[in-house]
Order: sequence, then C-alpha cells, then structure tokens
Amino acid sequence: MANNTTKKGTKAMRPADPGYSGPNYFGNGLDLHLPSRAERKIARFSKGHFTGRIVTGDPKGNAAGQLMLVESNLEFKWCLVLLARPETKDLREQAGFEWYDINGEMHTHYFDFLLTERNGKRIACAVRPAARTRGRFGATMPRIAYQARKRGFAHDVRLLTDDDLDPVALFNAKLMHGMRQSQPEADIAAERVISEMTGIAVIEDLVRRIGMGADGYRAVVRLIRRHRLRLLDHVRIGYQTAVYAAPGYRA
Repeated sequence: MANNTTKKGTKAMRPADPGYSGPNYFGNGLDLHLPSRAERKIARFSKGHFTGRIVTGDPKGNAAGQLMLVESNLEFKWCLVLLARPETKDLREQAGFEWYDINGEMHTHYFDFLLTERNGKRIACAVRPAARTRGRFGATMPRIAYQARKRGFAHDVRLLTDDDLDPVALFNAKLMHGMRQSQPEADIAAERVISEMTGIAVIEDLVRRIGMGADGYRAVVRLIRRHRLRLLDHVRIGYQTAVYAAPGYRA
C-alpha cells in the first residue's frame, strides 16, 4: 500500500495538474505539457459520454507537448488525422466565434478545431456525426460559416463527419501519434540511412539497414511523421510499405 503521508516540514509534491503544467513543473528539471487552449470549459469526464485528452509534441518529439481536449470519439479521431497532415502548422480546440442570428442577437459558437496551415490559411472545423447534421445545427451553421469567413475569423469553414474519415489516414495517424516519442540512438541511425537513400525502398529493408529491430521501425515511422519520408501509395504503414525521401531532404 502506498504511503501518502509526508514528514513534518516536508513540502509534498503536487500532483500533475491536467489543465496546466509547463516548464520545470516539479522543480526537478522535468517539463510537462502546456495547458489546453480551449476557450470554454470541457468536462474532464462524463457518465455515458466520451471525453478525451491528447498530448501532442513537436514534430521531433522533443517538446513537452500541448494538451488538447476532445468531447467525442469522433473529435479524437479527427484530431489525430488533422495533426498528421503535412499542411498542418497549428491546431487548437474549441475556438470561440461571436455570430449574429436573423434578429441581430449575438451568440458564441465554439468550433471544435481551428486549423492553421503552413501557408497561413485558417480553417474552422465543426465535427459532427453525419446523422446529426440537420435540425438546428443544419439551419444555423451556414449563417455562422458565412460570418466567420466574411469577418476574417477563418478563410474556410468545413464540416467533418464520420462519413468523411479516411480509414487509412486514421490508421496511420494513430500509428504516428503512438510512436512519436524520440529514441535518439535509433533516430540518428535512421537519419543516416535515409540520407544515403536513392529511389524507392520498402520499410522492412530500411529497418534492416538501421539494424535496431523494432526501434528502427519506430524511427522510420517518426521520419514519415516529420514528412522526411513519404509513402509511395496511400496505404497503411507497415513493413512492406514503399517509401521515398522527400525532395530536398537532408539529414
């Protein structure tokens, strides 16, 4: 049984706060994730309703990461897919936008995601099951989208449903997220192999040349995540997947 008592005069270590951490949180040089940027409160848990937390890192997997909160399994899936896009520069959740109804009354709509692409384009995303895109949501969203574009909140507004999810993109996004943590020795070895690569190669052959077994495979997946390697075809990432080095790549 764990002993939760502390000696008199000894400052107890505070538990990790799921809403905020930041640099040197515990005072021992360890950095934890940055807080969520959601503009409204999201329940930490709900009986009979999915809620989730995703900690994203920088492309190299070295940063403490950014906390993102989701309120449905569909949001969770889309979050991973959007993060995996090579065009994505930044993604934040629950971004508030003030809009006016037909009577001139102001309301606040919270877009599930606000995506910023590398070219500066902002895309506001509403995530919704396809079966629930009618009714009040279907009646008000066109008006909200029009105002969001006209007033410069976003360059585009998109509705993301379960019907729009690409199972291949989702599989690869989950895989890359799960293997994002850096393994320096394997990553350095993989960089060396890729820098000597010409033409197309199968991942299994690259792993063999790296010479570190499963760690080498994970390092290759991280290179795909960082867009240093590209898939030849739109397929699930695996040992038999053909890849090539991104144009202009240098280790």
